[in-house]
Amino acid sequence: MQKDAEKKLAEIAGKLSWPSVTPSTVVRYGAVYPEVLAEAEDWGADLIIVGSHRPGMATYLLGSSAAAIVRHAKCSVLVVRE
Repeated sequence: MQKDAEKKLAEIAGKLSWPSVTPSTVVRYGAVYPEVLAEAEDWGADLIIVGSHRPGMATYLLGSSAAAIVRHAKCSVLVVRE
């Protein structure tokens, strides 16, 4: 599963064409928001970009993982919706 996820993620990243940025990818297992925050801390990230689905009544403004990342991140967070 890990190798398949890494392969698929690398393929997606390889299709991006940003002139001055080389995307890198990491696959981690665990609860979403603590793993994202731990990875950002490991990298010394300046910005976290996270996707968010359309909210239901329980998570009106942001998805629960995206909301937790925004609340607890030590750096800026950009939330992207479809």
